[in-house]
Amino acid sequence: MKEKIIKLWEKFWFSRFDPASVGMFRIFLGILILSMFICSYFNWYRFYGSDGIISLHESGLERQYQSVWSVFYWTEGKINIEVYWWIGLLSSVAFILGFKTRLATIILYILFSSMIHRNNYITNGDDLVVRMLLFYSCFSPLGYSLSLDSFLKKRFSAAAEVEQLPMIWSIRSMQINILLIYIISLPNKLADDVAWWNGEAIYLTVVNTMWGRRPSPYFPDLFYNWDCLLSKISTYGTIFVEGGFPILVWFRKTKLIAIVLIASLHIGIAFLVPNVLFFTLAMACSFWVFVPPETTHKILNCIFRFRK
Repeated sequence: MKEKIIKLWEKFWFSRFDPASVGMFRIFLGILILSMFICSYFNWYRFYGSDGIISLHESGLERQYQSVWSVFYWTEGKINIEVYWWIGLLSSVAFILGFKTRLATIILYILFSSMIHRNNYITNGDDLVVRMLLFYSCFSPLGYSLSLDSFLKKRFSAAAEVEQLPMIWSIRSMQINILLIYIISLPNKLADDVAWWNGEAIYLTVVNTMWGRRPSPYFPDLFYNWDCLLSKISTYGTIFVEGGFPILVWFRKTKLIAIVLIASLHIGIAFLVPNVLFFTLAMACSFWVFVPPETTHKILNCIFRFRK
């Protein structure tokens, strides 16, 4: 029994795996990060500059409002803040292409950490999720598949022919952290808001002027009519999907169903709730690390066959 447990432990953490899905995760996450930098271009100085939302030019505040965990702190007055935007943009492109992947990942992690520590007033869930994904990505084999790094290594290095597949421990750590988001948040929802129990949570969301998106004046009525039937289906469905995902994703027969359901949930949130687009897309990107490699290969084969 003890030996069986040890073997299962070693297989879970230290087995070697096909990194095809990790390559897809890198591409989609990189596109999202690139979009975030592009969208922040016009407000970059306002958000992170020394005379932006948090002014460092007021008497004695140059250090008081800065965290030592930000690279902006150590280069204040030495490097123009706009330089970091360009570094982030170029690193995002390198991350997408998988060129110098490890270096690009580390740079992006440092930048996101610096942005969060520089200005907490604009920090949102998407910043924290992306930073978490980048942290684990620093230790993950993101450049082993679908990348310029792997292409160049295969073309110019004879040693690449006998190179072993990477170990899965860093991806397992990322997977567990992703699941903890739901394991922790769902009980908090149920404990803090009775609307999740009576099925009115989604209706109260869409009818709220701050959190609800209204494509038409009659849209909230869809969730209220018939004794809040649509709201109850959506509310209880959300509870089921968020509660079931951390369990069902580990079983081969239910893995893809769980991934499709949780991804559909987040895409639905993006349509129903404004101002959470980057957060929901960051979560959707993270689900690629759960996709079986054979499924990714089938998707890629279909794409390239369609192009031909």
